Amino acid sequence: MIYSILLSLVPVSSLITTSACVILILLRRYQEGALFSIVVLLVTVSVIWQAFISLMFYLS
Repeated sequence: MIYSILLSLVPVSSLITTSACVILILLRRYQEGALFSIVVLLVTVSVIWQAFISLMFYLS
């Protein structure tokens, strides 16, 4: 159980770093549409994370 929780934390950190890089790139390129892009990105990441958590609980 603890191992699966630790295993589920690995994609989170990579997702956070990836989204941070994407946000920085978006901020540099599109100053006016950056806020909308960040909101869309956060929603997408949270949806993927919720699906991943439910899949982990379903498989375990």
